[in-house]
Amino acid sequence: MIKIDIRSFKINFFLYVAFFALGLNKISFYLPIFTIWIFFTANKLLNGGISKNFALLSSLFLITIVPIFSFGFNRLKLDNPYLNFSAIMFSLIVVGYIFQVQNRQRQIKLLICFIFGMGFEALIITIYSFFTDPIIYGYGLLIDPFTKIEINSPSVSNSLAIFSTVLLFFLFKGSNKKIKLVVLVLFLTCLVSGVFLGGRTFFIIIFLSLLLLISYDLTLFQFLKLLSFFMIFTICLLYLFNNSDFFSLYVEFSLTRFEKGLESTRSRHYAHGMEQLLYYPFGGFEVDTSIEKTYWFHNVFLDNARLAGWIPSISLFFAILFIFISSFKYKRLKSLSFFIFFITFLILQQDVVIEGNYRSLIIVYLSGVLLVSRNKK
Repeated sequence: MIKIDIRSFKINFFLYVAFFALGLNKISFYLPIFTIWIFFTANKLLNGGISKNFALLSSLFLITIVPIFSFGFNRLKLDNPYLNFSAIMFSLIVVGYIFQVQNRQRQIKLLICFIFGMGFEALIITIYSFFTDPIIYGYGLLIDPFTKIEINSPSVSNSLAIFSTVLLFFLFKGSNKKIKLVVLVLFLTCLVSGVFLGGRTFFIIIFLSLLLLISYDLTLFQFLKLLSFFMIFTICLLYLFNNSDFFSLYVEFSLTRFEKGLESTRSRHYAHGMEQLLYYPFGGFEVDTSIEKTYWFHNVFLDNARLAGWIPSISLFFAILFIFISSFKYKRLKSLSFFIFFITFLILQQDVVIEGNYRSLIIVYLSGVLLVSRNKK
């Protein structure tokens, strides 16, 4: 007869809730949960130890963050920089240590809980904005139901993209039919939300995720299943497009966004940022507002360099390189952790990270912890 340690189960469940709350990004929610969990597990945590690879990766991320909030503090476009700094440092130091002392299976579950928290927040914001006013809100502008503050849509769209790719992975690799049905409903909801938000990055990430999953030894049965899924989805889209003027308006808008391609303002911002980067080793250059009225390059490396120069960008580059090399070394290129890391890394090239959706950086960090750690029970 199998005995279940009820106390251990409750403590572990509490930790899953804490990571889900961390994904929701509500510090007043997740901080008390983590505090209570740490109180009950303090002895075990103190004996957990720190691996060399974890220490190296964490150091590279700290060298990325600390200069930005010290040398580049006055350049931050934030109402409360200390809040962002505290949240990021808490995730890197406290949450990172808690994460690395768990066994591998639990680490993956905790990472998924974090992404589901972020995804549910993005879905709630999108759905709330749609039912509040679908004319005012959508591409470019949303309203947060938790704070009633109007926010930019790209970060929400990118959070949905990360969430959707994880759902796609479970659709491909999952075996439980009931769970896959729930995942399918969530994925379709995310796709419709993506159309409402009109984000190109969202659909590019979904497409790249499919290509990556197809490369993971796709069988004939899986290919036929994928083909039938997209046929059904296409039929549903065509039906909505032909019978709903409101829905077709959003589809047409999303398609026109793709027509701009490399002619978009984003590519011009990147070219300007790369040029300025050479002349400002300690940061201080700005976005060219003649291209577009914005404060950010929407690229983690360029925005880091804008704030604090070469040090945070080079440090993050070596952190990413370390994760890639470890993934090859430990043969984890087909794992869920590498899939999440790679897709989120692509998101970092299209998002406002430190001053916006810093949770995408935390996902890269946590998935990196999984990928650089040696095999352990």
